[in-house]
Amino acid sequence: MKPRRSQSLWRTAALVSTLSGEFVGSVLVGVYVGRALGAELGQASVGAALGGLGGFALAWYAVFRTLRPFLREEDSRGPREGR
Repeated sequence: MKPRRSQSLWRTAALVSTLSGEFVGSVLVGVYVGRALGAELGQASVGAALGGLGGFALAWYAVFRTLRPFLREEDSRGPREGR
């Protein structure tokens, strides 16, 4: 059964909001943790930068982990009509 267009639109909006929340949240948590650890060592700015980079890497991992089921679902449906 083919999903209605409105269901597809809401599903896409939910996926985009989930991905953006994961990405921004991971980077912000990385910066916060890095800054806190850096402050303990006397280098808060270096810790924040390293934490931000670590958060960025974890954000990409989270995005791919979230997208994996959607990509599998698309592959199982086969090629779209009109392509």
